[in-house]
Formats: sequence, C-alpha cells, structure tokens
Amino acid sequence: MLRVSGSLDIQKIQPFAGSELMPESSIRYLVFDVESFVDAPLAARLHFPEEEKTFQHPEEAVARWKEELRSQTGKDFIPYTFHLPTAIVLAKVSEDFELLDIAALSEVSLRPAEIAERFWRGWERYGRPTFVTFNGRSFDIPLLELAAFRFGLSIPGWFSPLAKNYDQPRSRYNQSAHIDLQEIFTNFGSTRFNGGLDLAANLIGKPGKIDVFGEMVDTMRQEGRFQEIEDYCRCDVLDTYFVFLRTRVMMGYLSLAEEQKRVESARKWLEERAEDCAAYRHYLESWGCWEDPWNRTVSPELPSAISSPGSIPGGAQNRISQKAVSSEIQGQEQHADSAAHSRQENHFDSPSKGSQTAQAHDAENAESTETAQSVEHTNGTLKKRNSRSKTVSRNAKASKEDKS
Repeated sequence: MLRVSGSLDIQKIQPFAGSELMPESSIRYLVFDVESFVDAPLAARLHFPEEEKTFQHPEEAVARWKEELRSQTGKDFIPYTFHLPTAIVLAKVSEDFELLDIAALSEVSLRPAEIAERFWRGWERYGRPTFVTFNGRSFDIPLLELAAFRFGLSIPGWFSPLAKNYDQPRSRYNQSAHIDLQEIFTNFGSTRFNGGLDLAANLIGKPGKIDVFGEMVDTMRQEGRFQEIEDYCRCDVLDTYFVFLRTRVMMGYLSLAEEQKRVESARKWLEERAEDCAAYRHYLESWGCWEDPWNRTVSPELPSAISSPGSIPGGAQNRISQKAVSSEIQGQEQHADSAAHSRQENHFDSPSKGSQTAQAHDAENAESTETAQSVEHTNGTLKKRNSRSKTVSRNAKASKEDKS
C-alpha cells in the first residue's frame, strides 16, 4: 500500500470530503480554483544555494526573491514550479449547467499531499467530468500535475498516453476534458486578456476580486489565516462559474433567458447557505447588477441554439442549426415579398423608434421603386442595343454576299 509523507494513507482518503453526496453521473463539470504558497525551503535551497544557511528562516529567501522580481519585472510572482497547493475549491455543475454543490478540499486537511490526492481521486470518482478554470492551463493544472509527480500519485486517466494526441485530456484544444475560459477569450493565445477573471466577472455584474488578491496568499498562510484563503478561493470559483455560464450563451449552448435562470438558481443556493458561510455572505453583499442592454424581456421559453454537449449527436446538431437558419431565411424572404409587412417594426430596431422605422421602410420602398425603374431603363437600353446589333449583323452579311 502506497504511503506519502509519513502517515498519509492514500487508500483511505475520501475525495471531495465535506461536500454533499450526490449521484456521480449527475456531475458534468468541475469548476475549480487553486490557491498556493511558495515552498520556502525549496526556494532557499535552489535559488540561493550559497546563502541558504545564512537565512534564519526559509521565508526570508522567499521575501528576498520577491524583491528581486519586483526590481526586475515589477511583479513578485515566483514560478508555480516552487509552489504547493494550500486550498482547492470545486463547484459541481450538471449537464445543463446548474450549480449542484461547492466543496473545499482544505476543509478536512491542509496538507498539500492530501489536497492533491483528493483532487485527482475525486475527478476519477465522478467519472472524469470536464474541468472548467480561468487560466488553469497555465497555472492550476500544471501545479497539480507537478504535485502528483512530487508526491508519487498515479493519474494515468489524465495523461492517457495511449490515446491519440487530440483525444488526450491534456491536449490544449480538447475542451471535452478541460475548458480554460481565458483560452476562449484569447482564442488560444492569439491575443491577451488584460484584466483577467476580475474583469470578466465585473462585465457581467459579479463581484470579482473583493478584498484579497492572489499575491497575498503567501503572507496570509504565514499568519495562519487559512479560512480567509479558503473563502477567497470560494469567491473565485463563483466568479468562474458565472463567467462560464455567460460563455455558454456566447457559444450558443444556452439562451440568455436560460442563463439568467441558472444565475438566479445559484443565487438562491448561496442565500440558503449564507448563514453558515462567511464567503457566501460576502459574495452576496458585493453582488452587482447586470442589466439587459436590449431593454426587453427575454422569453423564458426561448430555446438555446445548441444543445448541451453529449445530449444530441453532432450531425443532429448541425441539421437542427441548418433547419433553423433555413427557416429564418424563408421568413425574411416572405417578409420582403409581402407589402403588408413593410410597416412592421424591424426586429433589430429599438422598440421606442417605431416612427423612425416606418420612415426607414418608406425610404426603402422608394429606393426599391427607383432601383426597379433603373433596371427597367437599363433593360430597355440593352434591348435597343441588341436590335441595332442584329441590324448591323444582317447588313454586314448582305454586303459580304454582294462581294462574292
């Protein structure tokens, strides 16, 4: 039986402990975030090998390294390769994007080895649901892979070495295994997304960063403020979940009305648990307001353009989409051919501009009449030219016969 870090018994670890039990098949997505701290002894030993013994405490090496980074780059983030996980929070999300539960792996243990083990065992236990992160491909996932390497954890399901490259979960473009929301916004690194999760959350009326920022975690851990770190992680996960929902609207998996129903459902879920969780109270107090810019009521029955992944085969999805587009085109053609529709309000106009819309239709009809007259005139000119051409051709033929 494999043991890690002394008395840690991997076989007895319960993944996602502290969360509500539910059928494993009901979880389709795991929206998660990792908070980490710098392994001070490792940093002192490798970054300051000649001065390691001069430090009274390893944390002095971390502080010095950060000072060097600030003077060189203006930032003090030490590479993740020197980090260990101190908190992981996961939101369990259903096939239709409903928030089911939120679990904190640090509720039971603060030991990095146990946290990493619970994470990977939980992913396997729940049928390898799709990971959802913000910048997780560059930080969270590599950090947890390195933790597996360091602590001797076996995760063959994640590496899938015998699968084709594009089917391996670690493949950058395999979004059935991992959806990195930052990759969506940057088109897989084609551009930069300045502002990060904080910006994305604020754009849709969610709190974003409130009181704590990632670079503060190291100091908070040294001060023993573990609950505050976990609360900060919970809020980041909630922001990531709501940003995930809006990307589902953008990509056509949900209608706006369907997304708003899930947002409201998640809000009620938080309110029911706010009394027992300071993080949820804090998040609700900072909850912003996203107003529909179209100033209209979206029908709750409005269907989404694309069904949830896995519920409809790809070919069927394409046929449904083509049929919908075809119907829309036919409707537009009928609208253009019918004079009775010329006074109706255009779908893309503001509801408060009815008179302007009518004037626009009048101008459009006038332009159409003018165009028709122009075409008729052109056709007449072409007919006259064709007639003259035929006459010239006959005269030329007669002249040729006379010469012969």
